[in-house]
Formats: sequence, C-alpha cells, structure tokens
Amino acid sequence: MNRFVTGKNTSSKIHVKITEEPAAKWELHALNTQGHPLEELMKPSYSTTFIALILGFVLSYYYLNQVRPIKYEFIVEQLDGQGPAQFFCDAGAGYHGKYHALFPYSDDTALGGKHYKYYGQIPCSGEAEKLRFDFAVGPGKILVKSVKIRTFRWIDVDLQTIHDEHLRALNAVKSMNLTERGLVLEASASDPHVQILNNIQNFRTVDPLSYGVTVLFFSLISYLFMRVLIRLWVFFANIAMSIESVRYRLGGHADSLVKAFGKYCLDVVKRSSELNYIIVVGCFLIASIANVLFIKHIYQSYSYGALSALFAAELRITALLIVSVIVCSLVKHHKRLYTLLLTLVFLSSVAYLADALLYRINGMHVSHGIGMLLDGGIGNFFRNLKFTKLTPVELVIYPLLLLAAIVGTYLISFLSVNYTRTRPVTVNNALMLFVCLLIFSGLLVEQKFSDTIKSSKLYAIEQQELPLYLKIYEARSYLFSLEIKLRNDQTNWTATEEVEALKKPDIYLFILESVRQDVTSPHVTPSLEKLRQDAIEYHSSISDGNATHYGWYSIVNSQFPLHWESYRNSQGVLGSTALRLFKDAGYAINVHSAKDLNYLDSKRIMFGEKEKVYDYLTPVSSLSAPERDVRVTEDLKASIAQAHNAQPSLNIIFYDSTHYPYTWPENYPANFEPYAGEPVSAISLNTARDLSISDRKMIVNRYKNSIHFTDHLVGQVMDALKANDQYEDSIVVAVGDHGQQFMEHNFLMHGKSLYAEDLSIPLILKIPQQTPGKRPGVASQIDIMPTLLDAVGLKQYAAFVSDGTSLLDDTRRHEFAISAAAGIQNTPFNMILETQQGKLLFDLEQRAPLNSRKIFIKGLFTKDDKEFVPGNGNLEDYRDHINKHYLHHLGHAHFFQLRQAI
Repeated sequence: MNRFVTGKNTSSKIHVKITEEPAAKWELHALNTQGHPLEELMKPSYSTTFIALILGFVLSYYYLNQVRPIKYEFIVEQLDGQGPAQFFCDAGAGYHGKYHALFPYSDDTALGGKHYKYYGQIPCSGEAEKLRFDFAVGPGKILVKSVKIRTFRWIDVDLQTIHDEHLRALNAVKSMNLTERGLVLEASASDPHVQILNNIQNFRTVDPLSYGVTVLFFSLISYLFMRVLIRLWVFFANIAMSIESVRYRLGGHADSLVKAFGKYCLDVVKRSSELNYIIVVGCFLIASIANVLFIKHIYQSYSYGALSALFAAELRITALLIVSVIVCSLVKHHKRLYTLLLTLVFLSSVAYLADALLYRINGMHVSHGIGMLLDGGIGNFFRNLKFTKLTPVELVIYPLLLLAAIVGTYLISFLSVNYTRTRPVTVNNALMLFVCLLIFSGLLVEQKFSDTIKSSKLYAIEQQELPLYLKIYEARSYLFSLEIKLRNDQTNWTATEEVEALKKPDIYLFILESVRQDVTSPHVTPSLEKLRQDAIEYHSSISDGNATHYGWYSIVNSQFPLHWESYRNSQGVLGSTALRLFKDAGYAINVHSAKDLNYLDSKRIMFGEKEKVYDYLTPVSSLSAPERDVRVTEDLKASIAQAHNAQPSLNIIFYDSTHYPYTWPENYPANFEPYAGEPVSAISLNTARDLSISDRKMIVNRYKNSIHFTDHLVGQVMDALKANDQYEDSIVVAVGDHGQQFMEHNFLMHGKSLYAEDLSIPLILKIPQQTPGKRPGVASQIDIMPTLLDAVGLKQYAAFVSDGTSLLDDTRRHEFAISAAAGIQNTPFNMILETQQGKLLFDLEQRAPLNSRKIFIKGLFTKDDKEFVPGNGNLEDYRDHINKHYLHHLGHAHFFQLRQAI
C-alpha cells in the first residue's frame, strides 16, 4: 500500500513517499523549488506581514521604554587652568561623592591641541535628574563646544538651550557666557562647578516620528527574520528526511550486526573453555607473591586491613585470569596466536612481580622507571640509563633477566599448547562469568567497608599505589579542604635598566648531591664545620623538593618546583632569571660540574635554551664520579689562583660522589668502617635495601665516606681561597639538593616521601660583614638567590626573579617553608609545610595540580615526623589547631592564595 503526503509552502514543496513493505523499508524524497533566494524571501505574505507588524510594535515599545544607563559625550577646549574635571550625578537625593566620573585632560582624551573629548556613562544610584560639571581644580577657563546625551538615541543638546534652561553656577564660578565658539565657563577660585544639565529624564521622551521610524524598522527586521526562519526550516526539513532515509538503512544493518554479535556472545557463554592450568596456576602464584610484597610494604604488619587488601588483590588477579582464559580459548584453534596470548598473560604476571620488587626499594613502579628511561624519546634511552647509577653488573643482568623472562614464558606457553599429554580441563564460561560477577560484588563490599576497618591513610596509599586497582569507592585521605587560587610563579623578567651591584664579591655556590643535614658533623664534614664558624644558618633548612631536578630548579632558578614541568615544556626557555641578573650586573657565571647536567633537561632549564647564561661549563667526562669531582676541584683551584682581574665571578659547583652508590677514590682513606663493597665500585640497589634493614651501618658508613671525601674537596677550595687572600671577601654557600633515606620509613634513597630524611639539608652561608651563628626560623633553597642578590646590593630585584626571600632580611621572620614530592608525576601535588613547631601535610588536586582550586589538608606531624593528634582527634580539634598554628603560614604561601578561612 502506498501513501503520498504533500506539504506546501511559499518557498518550497516537500513530497514524502512512504512505501510499506515487510522489511519496513522507507523511501523519502525531498524536492526543492527553484528560484532566487532574495526573491523568495521578499514574496508577499499577509500572515507574515501582520505578525511582523505586531512584533514591530512590541519590540519598539520595549526598546523605547527600556530603562537604560544615560551616556554623554562632551567636547571641551581648555583655555586656562588645570584638570582633571569631574562629573557628579544627582538622582533626587543630592550630589554624592560615590556617583562621579573623572574626566582627565590627558593624551587618552585629547583630540589635538587643547581640545578634549570625554565619552562616558552617568553613574547614579537611581534615575539621573541633574548633572554637575566640575570643570577645573582651581581658577581657570574652559570652552564647552559640544554636549550630547544618549537615551534611546544620541541627542545633540543645543548649547543655547543649556545656557538658558539648564546651566546654573554652584560654586566658585566667575562667569558663564555663550559665544559663537561655544559655552565659556570661567572659575574664580578652587573647586568650581556648575549644573550643566537639568531634568535629564525629559530626554527620554519619544516623539511620534521617532516612534514611527522605530516601529517600521523593527517590523522590517522581524519580517525578514521570519522569512529566513521559514526558509531554513524547509531546508533543514529536507535534510532531516535525507538523514532519516540513511538512518533507516543503517538501522537495518546495525540490527543485523547486533543480532549476530548477541548470538556469538551467547554461544561463547554457553560453551566451555580449556583451562591451561600450567599457565593459570603459574600466573596466579607469581601474582600472589607480588601481592604479598605490595601489601607487606604498605601495611608493614599483619592486620585486618592488610588481610582485607590482600584478599581484594587476589580477587582482582583471579578475575583477570578468568577473562584471559575465555579470550585465549576463543583462538585455541590458531595455535600461534594462542601461544602468543598465553605468553603475554604469563609475561604480565612476571612484570607484575618485577613491579613489586622495584616498588619495595624506593616506591617506584616499572611504568615510572620506563618513563624516565624514555624521557626525551627513545634516542635518549642509553643517556638516561647512566643516570640510574646502576652497577655494571646490574646493567648486564637486568637486560638478560628481561630476555630470559620473554624467552622462558614463550617456551612454557609453546610447550603447554603443543605437548599437553593430559586430558584438558574444561570449565563452563557461564560459570566463570558468574564467578567474575561474584568477585566484582566482593570487591564492592570490600571497598564499601574498608573505611571502617582500615587506616584512612594506608587505605588511600593502597588505592593510589597498587597496580590493577579497580577503584569503586574513593578513599578519603584528607581531613578537610580549603579553596585556593594558584599563582603563576614563572617569570621571564628582564631588567630594562642598567643593573649595577653595590658590592662585587666572588661567589662560590656548592651544590652537594644527596647530603642530608644530620650527617654533617665534625667527624664526617670537618671542612663544613669550619665554614659554619664563619657562616649563618637557620634552625631548620629544607629542600623545596625531594629529588635532584627539583633541588637544582629551586636553587639555581629560585622557583618553587610546582611549575618545573610546564617550564621545561615551554618554548624559548631563558634559564635562571637570577643568573641573568647577575650577568647583567657584570658577573662571570662559571659552572664547575662533575655531573652531567643534561639529566631531565636540567642544563636547558637552569641555563637557557641557547645556554647563554653561563660563561664556562665543565665538559662532560666518562671518568668515575670521584675522578670527576677531583678534576672539577683542581680546575676551580686553578681559576682561584688566576683570579686577579676586576670582573667578579659567580661559581656554581656540582659534586657527584655522594650520589648512590656513594663512591670515593681507592687512595682516599676510609674513615668509617665497616662498609659494603669497594670504594669506587657500586653495590646493587637490592643489596643496599637489604643492608639498610639488616645491617644499616654497612651502607650508612659507605654514604659517610663519600660525604667525607666531598667535604675534603670543599676544604681544598677553602684553603685555595685563603692562600690567595680571597676567603674573607668571598661569599660561600654550601647546600644539599635533597636528603636520603635508608629504609627509616620503608623507602630507600629519595623521591617518594616527605620525611626529614628526604628534606632536611645543610644550608650554610658565609657572607662578609654578617655575624656568624644560627638564626631562628626555617630556610629553603629558593631563598639562596634572593640572599645573594641582597648581599651584592641588588635586593630590589629579588621579588622579580625568585619565589623566595633574602635570609639577610631581618624584617622577615622566615617562619615556614614548603616542600613538594616528585612522587609518581613530574608536576607535584603532594606537599608539606614545615615550621619550627611542626609540619602540615597537604595535597593539591592530583589529576591537574596546576588547575587546583583546593588544597586538601591530610595531617599534622611533629618535627621528628611522628603523627600529631590535637585534642581529642576530632575534626574540630584539627581545624582549631591548624587555624591557630598554620593558617597564617598558608595565607603567605608563595604559589597560591587562600580564598577560604577554616
């Protein structure tokens, strides 16, 4: 049966033919009439015209009667006296200082010569009635040449009318005369003003001609608009029919596809899968060992929380293995593909175990390690590999282990597929999917009740750190949140004037790798102890980050590391603004480095994309770390002996021996015994971890020997300065880039946590004319460059080039410092605020730290990193304690602004 439906319109015709067939196939045809678009639009239509007239009247009434701000335009010529002028509005309650507008006689309002034009809006509390014009600040004379006022249109107010009907002298006016050139206003004393307009609301009156023109205008616009809408409606209706036709055809194909896919899925569910028990059992056992390592590292002891976490981890592994069995069974007739899939499953379990072994060393995952090795592209793989400081044995063993894992898992999979002698075990897929459903339900229940049986802190770590974690309920790891607004502390500031330092002492900045504060003692660092006698220190000194790249950025660039990654990824990096300022002041910038500063693009970040900041940089060498340190020291001593010219120098010295694996020369006496390994040869990370747990002195003595050697080199430089009579007049700074852990808090080395062992560093500053001794407060790495600028008389520039403040400034109390954790991403989110009394742990938003609108307060700790519970430990007690002891410091943080009180 066929049905025809015809729709008629003045501009087009639509024919729809619907054919009813068993397959429900519809054919739609859209036919457009031909004709010029403008002619089609302008064809008369009585109904459209009538509606357009109604709309014209309605819109005109709305437009002409709408209450809108009154604007004005004045053109004046200043004949004598001084500005600025002002306008005041009176809405019936007298003139008020709040409702005025300033009219500056300036370049912004100048038309040429002494002519000025001011265009503005009358500020008033209600409907403006009068406008007062304060045309000068004292005796003077102006010529008003034009006055316009706008209500629903611009009205050029006749100056004769203003003079006769509106103008009135109010204060200190000598004369008001209308001439051929305009209206002359002359003042006799200070603060002259006149009433320039009166009954302003009368200008809103609409004359019949204006009303008629407005109605005609809006009617024409409405008519054209409706005709365009009709045209568009027909156009889109035709397109919609074409789309509908295509949709029906595609719908038929989609229905067939869904039906076929549904039938296939049903068949898969009904059939059984062969369980390759060798692979499944092997994967389950390997993954279970990894789960035990992960949970043991996080929870440290057997508890209900640990058992619950282990149970959930085992369920996740079981579910993944069930899905793997079903997928592999689908391709079991293709033996090569089947073998490959089984290999991938088995290899994944091995990688999971490797991830657990790496995590228990320093909290790093395999994915993070691979990301570091591939930083900058595959071409930088081998360059980045040497930055890991792995031993030569490890560099050979680990690739061989990886190759053995790949080959071994493939062989096991190949044998299990091709040479199985026992009858295969089959399991119904429906049963396995039902088990997956039960597992999901178990995970749901486990996460639902975890907040009640687990420590919220450990539960949050579990969710964040465990791989394959299916997060259904978010662990609340914070006490409360505060709203903030982040500040952008990046700067490419450049001095626009000549920079002249008041003093020009030579500067020596020693950056000590991985040296923490509690190891610098008279026995370990005698040279630093001598330097301390002539230097200033603060009671607490911490690094602004817990990793090398953060430390270097904070010291040299003098910026908090929140923006390290965004700065690194930006184009046209200029390097340290503080160093560029020193260079502008006439300093030679010499970089004496035993380290390869290409690590994570640090050379570019510190010294600029085109490396224009420094004058000298030590060439990269393949020597051992102690040999490089010795060479750098000898070069520095030689430059000191030859430094008799007038140009001052800023020398930055990077030492490397104190980095893991903590080395020193064979011929240098070991002052701390016993120690693990040999002086120059490295020890493995696993050995270092095991020793840190079982016999800590073996690895700590090794660490102390390397620091003693580095301190000896610093002492040689100090002796060279004294021998050349330069010590007294030179500035010397010794600072650690970050601390180091030896499993005190279940981690090795650094980069993961924010404990004192990670952050507490030496920060020693010998500055001429400064009284030596310890000062109260907290200092950090970003304070070094402002302090050096202050010491040479460039303190006024510090705020432009640094996030820190001068440690010589007695007006600042230096009550706190903030540190960031490198953790699992390059833009940090986990931070700690340290004061002399304690520490406050908080987070930014992890997914997008640079877009954070909140900080999340996580906990309080004492100076020795013990958790502090105020009062009874309820939320109000925490709020009160933080409000009293930490809120002031949060309000003065250099990279965000608090927008909410506690």
